[in-house]
Amino acid sequence: MTDLTSDFRRTTPPPRGRGHTVPATGTKSQDAPVLDTATRARTAPTPRQAAYARPGEGGPARRDAPNDFGWHLQRALEIGPYGETMAVTDGSTPIDPAVASVWRVNLTVSRLLSLATPPAVPADELAAGGEARQRVFSLVLILDRAAGAVPIFNSVRWPSGLRPEWPQTASVDVVVLMYVPAIGWLGFESGLGMSLYPL
Repeated sequence: MTDLTSDFRRTTPPPRGRGHTVPATGTKSQDAPVLDTATRARTAPTPRQAAYARPGEGGPARRDAPNDFGWHLQRALEIGPYGETMAVTDGSTPIDPAVASVWRVNLTVSRLLSLATPPAVPADELAAGGEARQRVFSLVLILDRAAGAVPIFNSVRWPSGLRPEWPQTASVDVVVLMYVPAIGWLGFESGLGMSLYPL
């Protein structure tokens, strides 16, 4: 062992202050700091849902107040071109809005089309103002039908209670369905007997 090494081992660190003692940087939704600067003991924050940010409050991105920017409903959203997944069925399986919003239904015979009921909004997912949230679901059905094949819908409300009069010939028809809580499925004709416009 050299004299230099022994000198290093005999040295003691110089006195230092306690260091930085600012409060924890947790949001207002936390009830306890993650690290207590006095005792150096770690404490877990009390589980708690952050307060919902209200539109128009706070500074840029409402960073000066608790918010749920990571997952909460965004307003005035603008997006560019996008594509939607289209599910395909022959009508033998339920048409589920949780699978896709656009469905192509290939009908070779008349068939009862089953519509799955969308899931309800969890009770703890409140709207920005604290009230219960309501959620609707929409479906676009592209019906590729053979001659005489008729889709049958149960529990769907049509305008004036009149179901679409499907063409008897083979055709491509488009209907739009909307699920409204406490009301059920609403049906709208978008286009029956879709065909090319003659030039």
